[in-house]
Amino acid sequence: MREFEAIKKYYIHDFKAIQDWFGNRGIPIERKDLKEWAFDGDFLFFTCNETAPEEIKPDSAGDVMYCTLDNQWYECEDEMDYKKSPFANKIKGDE
Repeated sequence: MREFEAIKKYYIHDFKAIQDWFGNRGIPIERKDLKEWAFDGDFLFFTCNETAPEEIKPDSAGDVMYCTLDNQWYECEDEMDYKKSPFANKIKGDE
C-alpha cells in the first residue's frame, strides 16, 4: 500500500478498494472519475474529475470531499478547500 505524510500519515488504497466502497453504496465509479484519494483510518478524502457521478462531486470545483469510511451509506461529512486538504500538504511519500 502506498502512503504519504502530511501532518499525519495518510494511506492510498488500491483504486479497486475505493471502487468497491462506492459500489457497495450504489455509486458506480471508474478510475477516470477520481483525481486523488486517501484515508486516515477514519475518513476517505477524494477529489473528483468532471466525469464523476453527480452525487459525489463537491459543490465547488477543486474542493475535496471527505466521508466516514465505516458508514454503511454514502454520506459525506463535508467538503474542504484543496489548500486545507491532506493532498495540499504532502511532505513526503512513495507515490
